[in-house]
Amino acid sequence: MKRIRRGVFHSVVELQQAIREYIYQHNKNPKPYLWTAKARDILEKVKRAWAALKARGYVPKNQTFAALQSIDRRLSADAT
Repeated sequence: MKRIRRGVFHSVVELQQAIREYIYQHNKNPKPYLWTAKARDILEKVKRAWAALKARGYVPKNQTFAALQSIDRRLSADAT
């Protein structure tokens, strides 16, 4: 990873080769990702992000905030 972060690449192809080599080396000894956050904490964070977007005037293409409504339903179901 240091090579990609700190390296100097003279072309896009050279950078792509370095990325592929990193992935190849990393995948030789993969480690499972362990979730440490609780689902409720993640959903609350996503809900805050949606609320911030909505407050700034963002409107989804389908004109509904279905994801936000789904999160609200899940959090209220867990609370009961």
